[in-house]
Amino acid sequence: MRIMEDNAAMITAAQKGYSPTLRHLKRIQRTSLGLIHDLISRKPNAEEGLVYLDKVETDIHKGDQFTKQLTVANFLTAMDLIKMRNVRKSFAG
Repeated sequence: MRIMEDNAAMITAAQKGYSPTLRHLKRIQRTSLGLIHDLISRKPNAEEGLVYLDKVETDIHKGDQFTKQLTVANFLTAMDLIKMRNVRKSFAG
């Protein structure tokens, strides 16, 4: 599994397993940094898959519409990234 993140501070927090500055943010949806740290720090095991934490560029990050207020144009671009389309527009042909 690959976790893709565009925020360098969040990547550092996941690698450490804790962040005092991020612990009260509502927008992280109660994500457990400790659990992510344990998953990305595990040694290879034949019975379990590996979990990787990758840095991605903000313009291709697929989770922004769930955590940020976006302009209409940026929201539509974000929806395109996750293959969400306007149904009415699609059928109005």
